[in-house]
Amino acid sequence: MEEAFFIRFHEFIFVIYLISVLCLTLDLLQKNSKFQNIGFYTLGFAWVLQTISLVLYIFWMGQLPLTSIIESFYILTWLILTITFIFSVFRISDYMIVLLNFLGFMFMAVHTFHPNQFRLDGTRLNAINELLIFHISFALLSYVLFAIACVNAILYLIQFRNLKEKRFNQDYFRIGSVATLEKGVFYSSFVGVMLLFVSVVLGIQWGLITLGGHIFFDLKVISSLLILACYGVYITLRLMRKFSSLALIYANIGLFICCMINLILVTQLSSFHQWTGV
Repeated sequence: MEEAFFIRFHEFIFVIYLISVLCLTLDLLQKNSKFQNIGFYTLGFAWVLQTISLVLYIFWMGQLPLTSIIESFYILTWLILTITFIFSVFRISDYMIVLLNFLGFMFMAVHTFHPNQFRLDGTRLNAINELLIFHISFALLSYVLFAIACVNAILYLIQFRNLKEKRFNQDYFRIGSVATLEKGVFYSSFVGVMLLFVSVVLGIQWGLITLGGHIFFDLKVISSLLILACYGVYITLRLMRKFSSLALIYANIGLFICCMINLILVTQLSSFHQWTGV
C-alpha cells in the first residue's frame, strides 16, 4: 500500500518539477516574468511535496533512504531542491538556479521510476510499466509540440510571402505577425526538445533495466538521439541569431519531417520499439 502510494506521489512531484524546470529555463533564455513566477511557485510546491514524501518515508520505513545508490538519489534530490529554492528566494544567479534545477530533476527522474527501491515484485513491475508509459507519453507530447512548431513555420512562410508581395488581404490579418509566428516556432520547439530529452532519458533507463546495454545499438535509439541533437542545434542557433529567421524556419520544417520519418519508418526497423509504441 505504501509503495503504491509513493509511485503515484513521486510521479506527481516529477511532473510539477518538470514544469518548474521548463519555466525557469525559458525565463533564463527569454526573460519573461510570467515564466519566472510559474517556475518559482512550482519549484516551491515541488520542494514542499518532496519534503512531505521524505517525512512519510522515514515515518513508514523507520529509516533514512540511504541503503542503496538509488535511495540516496532521494535524499540528493531533496537537498538540491532545497538549495535551489533558497537560491530562487534570494534571486542568487539565474544560471545556478537553472543548472541545479536541471541536475536535481535528472536525479529525480532516475529515482522515481527505478524498480530497485521497492521491495514487492508487483510494485517493481508496476514501476517499470509506469516508466514506459511516461517515456511514450513525453515522446508523443514532444511530437505534438514539434508539429505545432512546423505549422507555425508554414504560416510564417505564407505571411512572409504576403509581406514581400504586399498582399494585405483578409488572410494576412487572420494569420498573425511573422514575429509572433517565429516565437511560436521557437517556444514550441524548445519545450518539445525538453520533453523529448526527458523521454529519451526515461527510455534509456527502461531499456537498461529490461533489455541491457545493447539498446544503444538500436537504430531507433540512435536516430532519436540524432534528432534530439539536431533540434538542440536549431535552438542554439536561434538563441545566437547566427542565421536568418527564414533559414531557421526552413530548418525547423525539415527537422519535423525527419522526426516523422523517425516515428513512422525507423520504428519498424527497431528490434523492440514495434511493441513498445514509439
